[in-house]
Amino acid sequence: MTDRHFTREQLAALGVPPDQPDDVEYSDVLLADEHVTNLKYTALRRVIFTAPDDGRTYAVEYQAPIDVGDFEVGDGGPDDYGWYGPTVEAVEVEERPVVVQQWVPVDEPSALKPCEPYRYTDADGDYVHIGIPGTPDGRVVSFYTPTDPVYVPVAELDALIAALHRLAAQA
Repeated sequence: MTDRHFTREQLAALGVPPDQPDDVEYSDVLLADEHVTNLKYTALRRVIFTAPDDGRTYAVEYQAPIDVGDFEVGDGGPDDYGWYGPTVEAVEVEERPVVVQQWVPVDEPSALKPCEPYRYTDADGDYVHIGIPGTPDGRVVSFYTPTDPVYVPVAELDALIAALHRLAAQA
C-alpha cells in the first residue's frame, strides 16, 4: 500500500473531513464520503480526495458524531476526528469495479446480463481480464494473463467474442 502522511492543517485546507457527507457534491477535491462502521459513540467514515500537489487519490478514515435524532449518545462528538498525533495517514486508492456475492430471492432476475462481454485492465496494466458474465448458473467465463496484456487485433475481436460465447454456452 502506498501511504502518505498529511498534517491536520493540510487536510483542513482541502476540506477533509467534510462537515457533512453530502458536502462532497460541492467540492472539486472531495470525491466520496463512505460509511465504514458504527463505533460505540461515533461513526467511522472514510473520505476519498485528490491531493492537488501530486494529483493522486487518497483515503482517510475519520470519526464523526452519530446522528440519532433526540436520543442521547455519549458526550457529543469525537475528539479531533479520532486522529492522534500531528499527522494523519492516508492510503492511495483507485476506483475499481467490484463484484459482490449476495443472497437474493430465486425469482429475482440476475443483475448480470447474459452474454454481455466485458474487458477490464487494472490501473498498472499488469493484467487484462476478459469474460462473459451471465452463464446459466451465474459463473463467469474469462481468462487473464498475470504479466502480459492480451493483444487482440480489432479485426479479430468479433471472433474472440464469438469464442467466448461458445465457451459460456458449454459451461
